[in-house]
Amino acid sequence: MSAPLPPCLRAMIIIYDPTQPFALSISDFCKSQKISRSIFYRIRARAESEAASALHPRSRASLHPARGYGPNVVNELVRIRKQLKHDGWGYGPKTIHYEATIQESFPGGRVPSIATIGRPLASVGQVDRNPRKRPKSSYLPFARSTAMALWQLDAFAFRTGDGKVRTIYQLLVDATRYDVGSWTYQHRENSHDAYDVLARAIE
Repeated sequence: MSAPLPPCLRAMIIIYDPTQPFALSISDFCKSQKISRSIFYRIRARAESEAASALHPRSRASLHPARGYGPNVVNELVRIRKQLKHDGWGYGPKTIHYEATIQESFPGGRVPSIATIGRPLASVGQVDRNPRKRPKSSYLPFARSTAMALWQLDAFAFRTGDGKVRTIYQLLVDATRYDVGSWTYQHRENSHDAYDVLARAIE
């Protein structure tokens, strides 16, 4: 299941006006935002009927909630997890599930599945979070919806066949990725050459 679109992207879809000068076509706008046309029209339709509610995804909560487990089950899972951690073993859901199944008895007579064990443990704060992992939503690109509304200037070093290093400046339109002007200079990246690239593009 794909991640829901963030409110900022939903707002761009809602306020997007293809009739404006230099505006992208709907197809190009969808490509630039990496969304399908069906999603585009679905959010626009929601905005017409539900106003600001369209900025947020509809609830994906199941109509038939998953089975809940009582405190006896949760306490036993926590006990197994702490024991494994104390003994120096792995204490993830798979190991906990294995330890629970080889016991002579388990509260309620039924061990939660591997996929389910994490939920009751998380409810009592017994899950280690990894702060180094970025949420997938942070990788969604953000680009202007109108051409020529914003330029992006980037520079990188390139070694030629004769061993000399050149700096290449590239100026792109944020919305369409159109190359406004690319130039090569002999010096390292600096503000003077960057200004020259911008001046050439404006001219």
